[in-house]
Amino acid sequence: MAEDALKAAIARAPQWNVPHENLAKLYLSQGKTQQAIANLENAIQKNNKNSGAVMTLALLYQKDGQLDKARAVYEKTLETDPRSWAAANNLAFLLADTTGTDADLDRALELARQAEKIKPDEATIKDTLGWIHHKRGDDEIAVTVLEEALEKFPDSGVINYHLAQVLADNDRLDEAREKLEQALAADENYPERSRAEALLKSIQGT
Repeated sequence: MAEDALKAAIARAPQWNVPHENLAKLYLSQGKTQQAIANLENAIQKNNKNSGAVMTLALLYQKDGQLDKARAVYEKTLETDPRSWAAANNLAFLLADTTGTDADLDRALELARQAEKIKPDEATIKDTLGWIHHKRGDDEIAVTVLEEALEKFPDSGVINYHLAQVLADNDRLDEAREKLEQALAADENYPERSRAEALLKSIQGT
């Protein structure tokens, strides 16, 4: 039932990031990652304009550690639809979080700003922007942007973790601990949860 509901939501609003992420998480939680990937690849072969299948496939690649494949899907999506804010945002985060080269960080910032122009109030985009600023060493800006993201999505485990990491890197340990506790209390199995747990243990040990 959950799978059918998420697919229906994607069909109604294929550019909306949330149902894609939730469908990917559902497949992962069921241990159906490879089966889901194969089914989506088959669906896209039959209809390469199925943007819902494309975005969910990219997220599954990303969460399964197949980052080159995820990047290729996002790049191809943006070639055919430059106004896909979800693809621009996800590619921006992927570039910032996994490569970290100056060139990729510059492109990540450009992509995230492009996504923000299309969807200015989207919390996930502000989260991406905050993380990019952190990776670029602009932590004052990063804190401000991530706090704005939390105003829109205060219970997000991912955003709380990202802000905690920035705070911890700037020796604001009490604030970081608070955000980590909120991150770990979140009812979501986000990929960075293990990082959040490790960071909290590190702070508690200081």
